[in-house]
Amino acid sequence: MDNQVMILKNRVKNIISRYLWKAVKPVLLTFLPYLIIMGLVILILLSIFGAAPKQMAEGKEKVKKYVESIKPEVISKYRQEENFQLPWGIVYAVEEYANGWSKDVDMTRVRRIAEGLKPEFEYMDYTEKIVTVRFEVNAEGNVTAKEEVAYAPVKLLTQVRTYEGIYVFEYQEVTDVKGNESRTYMALKGMEFYEDYSKLDAVIAGEIKTSFYSSYKRETKTIELSGGKLLWPVPSSHTVTSPFGMRFHPVTGTYKMHTGIDIAANTRDEIVAAADGVVTTSGPYGGYGNTVVIDHSGGISTLYAHNSQVLVKVGDVVKKGQKIALAGSTGIATGSHLHFEVRVSGTPVNPLGDINVPAGSVAVNDSIDRKFILETGIAFMKGDQNLEWLLGIGASKEYAAKPGRIPENLLPVFKEAGREYGIPWYVLAAIAFRESSFNPNAIGPYLPELKTRAVGMMQFLQSTFDEYAVDGNNNGTKSPFEPEDAVFTAARYLAANRDVYLRKGFNEDEALRYAVWHYNHAWWYVDQVMAIGEKYKNNYP
Repeated sequence: MDNQVMILKNRVKNIISRYLWKAVKPVLLTFLPYLIIMGLVILILLSIFGAAPKQMAEGKEKVKKYVESIKPEVISKYRQEENFQLPWGIVYAVEEYANGWSKDVDMTRVRRIAEGLKPEFEYMDYTEKIVTVRFEVNAEGNVTAKEEVAYAPVKLLTQVRTYEGIYVFEYQEVTDVKGNESRTYMALKGMEFYEDYSKLDAVIAGEIKTSFYSSYKRETKTIELSGGKLLWPVPSSHTVTSPFGMRFHPVTGTYKMHTGIDIAANTRDEIVAAADGVVTTSGPYGGYGNTVVIDHSGGISTLYAHNSQVLVKVGDVVKKGQKIALAGSTGIATGSHLHFEVRVSGTPVNPLGDINVPAGSVAVNDSIDRKFILETGIAFMKGDQNLEWLLGIGASKEYAAKPGRIPENLLPVFKEAGREYGIPWYVLAAIAFRESSFNPNAIGPYLPELKTRAVGMMQFLQSTFDEYAVDGNNNGTKSPFEPEDAVFTAARYLAANRDVYLRKGFNEDEALRYAVWHYNHAWWYVDQVMAIGEKYKNNYP
């Protein structure tokens, strides 16, 4: 019976397959050429658009694997070295920045960068003392105490120089008594952090060798001062890696006043007096390290910090251009450079502005965009962005936010400002919507670090607005609350940042994306603005 059932099943299968093949065969023969063509097209598209992200991912993983393999040697008692693993994202961001954001990672450069940025540790030797008291009873029943003393040498980490600054550890000697044993040792009391990016700046400057840098070599630079001229204090370098004013720390999100300018210099480069005067300070000077201060009379003095060696003493009369020190990184400094200050009646002033510097007399290196590199590196590590996103691949994604209608009276303003400065009008409109929903009287949240707020339709900080202000409506005043002024100022600000990247060789689209990034320092913001801008471009004539 089972055999008959099996035979019947096989006959049914054969009949079904024979008739099914007869029905399907003509269809397959008709569409087979199209299926083959479609498959080839898919393979070609995958080879074109799938290779780059894969290469980018492989490059990132190579950097990550290499940097994470560089483990700091742990020799300190409290093992603090384990907390100072060099972040791979920072190395990757510096490499890509220096490499023009190429998908092909240069591992030779990666190794150089990692070597230059890895933390440097300083230690002190200390010997712990362990005293153990033992009691012995003799034949007569008398008890005597006997001390056994042991010593244990240890290393204590005192200072770590990192790419972002210096960590200084504090200790306090204590004696603990437990039972019949006492131990005298150094207890970890606290830690101080001093922000200093000279180590990072030096690595970036060393990796970016362009005409923009080399054009400033071997030129005589002067800065103007009422009553005379100050000579540039570092003859070998005219690159300012950190300007005067508030400096933003992208990791902690805080601002700190920088009372001078940092000038790139190699160890033992000559430092010269900026003007005639009398030396009032020479030698160690707290966090400034080996420092020289010169009084130029009239309430004006100059300060030269972090030197490896000072060549003058207090009371010396020096002449303008006289060698007074050799550059270094003493004090609170992560890398070799000169911290230069100009003080008027004891108050630091901006050497590149407050003392009327002639235009073009000093090269402030805007090619080194440290904040951009740091934030990009952190975003890489957090997974908030990758190289594909950075280059704009897939950046036209849709967003839930629906753009509001552009007020009729503002549409010609956006278009005119765009023509004036070469910025797409719809990008200006997108920023206005994203920042304030076209509200000319908008006032942003209070920023306690800056003690101010962003204001107006384009949400400018007053300091930024003052620097780029344009009288857009030609009424004789410039105000961030006047829509025409705000829009034209935003266009000028975007154009200034775009031009920086055009000079570096980026194309128009890439340079514009970087310019928008400078407006709010986030790539998700850039993508939102661009996506909203595309909608405005398509919906308005």
